[in-house]
Amino acid sequence: MDSRLILLLNKIKEQPGLFIGTKSLIPLWHFLHGYQYCLFDIEGDYYNMPGFQEYIEDIYNFHGVHSWAQIIQSNCIDDEAAFDKFYVHLDDYLSKMSIGSESKS
Repeated sequence: MDSRLILLLNKIKEQPGLFIGTKSLIPLWHFLHGYQYCLFDIEGDYYNMPGFQEYIEDIYNFHGVHSWAQIIQSNCIDDEAAFDKFYVHLDDYLSKMSIGSESKS
């Protein structure tokens, strides 16, 4: 995963109002897609979170056409809880990715 994306996500976690207006997962998802498109437009590369969609689908046993944000949102009581849950999942995902990349070395 691109380190710029991780740094940005950490900044958003600390001050969501500054970036997306409120502590809410769906606006975060839209913001990330805009950010990723901007990087693609400027650099020609698409930076995303490889495997994160499948990771969330497996956690919730929910496979289909819904985005990771929609899946998390539908399993939380409100927007703020979904936002917080995303970061719990992101931390776990990044930890597993780190362990996976170390075992390949």
